[in-house]
Amino acid sequence: MHNSFCIQVFIDELDAIAPARKDGSEELSHRMVATLLNLMDGIGRTDGLLVIAATNRPDSVEPALRRPGRFDREIEIGDLKSFFLL
Repeated sequence: MHNSFCIQVFIDELDAIAPARKDGSEELSHRMVATLLNLMDGIGRTDGLLVIAATNRPDSVEPALRRPGRFDREIEIGDLKSFFLL
């Protein structure tokens, strides 16, 4: 019998830790976004890890995180424009 498991990681206010990179933004923000992108690229679909993030400012999130292979799905909830990225 095969035992499967799933580790779930929830990131609240993704826009605060992974803002869109642009000229003039802080170096620390650039490094945090680069590290998060690198970590997400290392996650395979069979690794038993589910990463969910929430934001109410989806346009402020680094666009590279919203590409397929990182956060594959976006769910808008309610009139408040709350987004969940899966």
